[in-house]
Amino acid sequence: MLKDNKKISLILGQYRHEELEYRGHVTLGISRADFQVIKAAPKISKPPFKTLPSGNETTVWLKPILVCTVKYMMKTSSGFMRQAVFKGLRDDKAAKDCRVQ
Repeated sequence: MLKDNKKISLILGQYRHEELEYRGHVTLGISRADFQVIKAAPKISKPPFKTLPSGNETTVWLKPILVCTVKYMMKTSSGFMRQAVFKGLRDDKAAKDCRVQ
């Protein structure tokens, strides 16, 4: 998902069973080439998450089909990623295979 503001952020999620759960945002590390792929992804009108923190009112939602690698410092007790850095898109894995462990 792209946040439509001064900085571009991706909103990250992982599946738990069949439900996509919010895991955090990533702003740093998105290459120009990856951004072009992300920008071209199909848009959807509503968030794919059941629950989402406030502050996402101007988000441009993307169909959750892209998979990326993210490096992060730690996970919070709620399972959110702290200080996430985007490392690149992957085409060898389906989004439904990105599951909470």
